Amino acid sequence: MRNKLNIVGEKDAMGFCIAASKCKGDVMLTDEHRRQCVSGKSIMGCMLAMTEWKEIWVETENDCYSALEEWIEVAADDGAFVHE
Repeated sequence: MRNKLNIVGEKDAMGFCIAASKCKGDVMLTDEHRRQCVSGKSIMGCMLAMTEWKEIWVETENDCYSALEEWIEVAADDGAFVHE
């Protein structure tokens, strides 16, 4: 699974890390080009990604969509957001 995230602020980062730690397998945060990667289960990783990267993407070994849905950006083909 690979999805774009919207993590804004310390509260979002903490909530995401708590939800990610409940997912089985690796939960990795990457930048938009997959050049940088940190653990999504780490508050330090989340904070780094939030402050340093233009876009944050999550990649997981298993389907964790329902656990991470609150932070996943969903866009239609034309770029319009389906829900927030």
